[in-house]
Amino acid sequence: MPLFGPADVYGHCHAICYLAETDKAIESGMSADYVADCILQAVCARDSEVLIGPLLHRVTVYLRNILPNVFFSVMARRAWQESVLYSKTS
Repeated sequence: MPLFGPADVYGHCHAICYLAETDKAIESGMSADYVADCILQAVCARDSEVLIGPLLHRVTVYLRNILPNVFFSVMARRAWQESVLYSKTS
């Protein structure tokens, strides 16, 4: 459950604090220092966009822009496969 409010009420959390435990995706994510450094470099270089993430995620962004038909066919196939798996487990 997110908590919103001033830092003096909820500690040093300035945005959103979660009372639940973090999941595996958050624990294995990029460090805040690394992301902040990437953003700062992009701002100093006056870049209008910055892609921060694992290589596969960045490749999919480029694939969507360069070969949209391939991207959307792959995504449609993945959605179909997941719907089949979901219907079998339900």
